[in-house]
Amino acid sequence: YNSRSGGIVGLLSQMHDQFTADLSEAQKQDFQALVAFEKLRAAKLAEIATATEAKENAEAELADLLDKVAKAKEDKEATTAAMEADQDFLANMKKDCDSEDKQYKERSAIRSQELVALGETLKILTEDDARDLYSKSTMVFLQESDATASEGKAAAEDRLVQHVAQKLADAARKSKNWALASLAVRVRLDAFSKVKEAMD
Repeated sequence: YNSRSGGIVGLLSQMHDQFTADLSEAQKQDFQALVAFEKLRAAKLAEIATATEAKENAEAELADLLDKVAKAKEDKEATTAAMEADQDFLANMKKDCDSEDKQYKERSAIRSQELVALGETLKILTEDDARDLYSKSTMVFLQESDATASEGKAAAEDRLVQHVAQKLADAARKSKNWALASLAVRVRLDAFSKVKEAMD
């Protein structure tokens, strides 16, 4: 009986040793697997953190870029509007300058014609004919009585004015100078106005 139980006990002891060794090996493998898992997990978490940071940086850069694009678009629109306004202003300014230049040339031409007309008028007034007519008129003034002196003076002045106007008209026809012709008409009209005032 004792020999039989000793064999069973030995077998059980051997099985126990084998199970203990297997358990130890399994626990060792589990521990190694856990360590590997933790290492892998830490690496993956680090990769995730890096990727998340890169994603956030990329999103921030994208947002900044979109903001810059929007501002650049606004600046472009404002610049375009300002440029169009400047071009319109420049076109209007050029148009005004052309108009002013044209008006200045016209005024200068008129002034030149008026200066020529005045010069010719002075020349006419200082000619010998005008002096002789004025001298004759003066003699008439001295010879007439006090009652008719004013009438004779007015008539003499009228003759002188008509003579000057005729000379101006002749000079205007010869030179085709409209300013001079206008001056002749004004001289005659002024003389007529004075006669009318004397009649009134």
